[in-house]
Amino acid sequence: MPFRYSVFYLPPASSALWRVGTAALGYSCRLGGSVGSSEPLALLLAAAPLHAGPGEPPRLRSHASLYGFHATLVAPFRPAVGERELVATLECILAGFPPAPVPALRLELLRDSFPALAPVAPPGDLPVLERALVVGLKASARETEEDDILRRGRLTARQRSYAHLWGYPYVLEEFRFHLSLGDTPDRRFLAELGGLIPPEALEPFTLDTLCLCAQPSPGAPFSLIRELPLGLSPGI
Repeated sequence: MPFRYSVFYLPPASSALWRVGTAALGYSCRLGGSVGSSEPLALLLAAAPLHAGPGEPPRLRSHASLYGFHATLVAPFRPAVGERELVATLECILAGFPPAPVPALRLELLRDSFPALAPVAPPGDLPVLERALVVGLKASARETEEDDILRRGRLTARQRSYAHLWGYPYVLEEFRFHLSLGDTPDRRFLAELGGLIPPEALEPFTLDTLCLCAQPSPGAPFSLIRELPLGLSPGI
């Protein structure tokens, strides 16, 4: 059994959004391996703080790269049930939600900590979907250890409470849909990065599939296990 599972949104592999994200992070959880790119975006990120230097071979260039390019709906958790039961629970939850429209994206420095692409307007029913997943999968996850919470550093009282209760501080009212582009908390770098993202990567899209991803062992990168459509009855 994998060390941890997560529920992510992965943009379609053919989309401009996916190409931008995988170039930024240098890793594809769809492929389960590092990816190289000569695009200006990838070269800029390769030279940024916390990343590999120019001319170095492709490698995992930041902590964010361990997860691949994604949006988190359920943060990584240690499983308390087998994979078959986990998939069945997910299918039941997702059957009650139709595909969700997501507004256009913009580049931000999220939580003053990392560059991310986030919707320019509230993303409709996505917070409702996130809540259903977090609550519905609680019984499938082991309790979060105190050390894991302490490693997160500064949290508000509510975030710390959520970390204890749900295993992750940024859930429910703290949830914000976003796709991370790395770990560099530098606003000057953010401006340069923004100039390299093509407009088509920021266009509105429909979220119609979520992905169960797995981390085989501590410190290993995540990889795609299964794609799960929204609004489809289990067994179909």
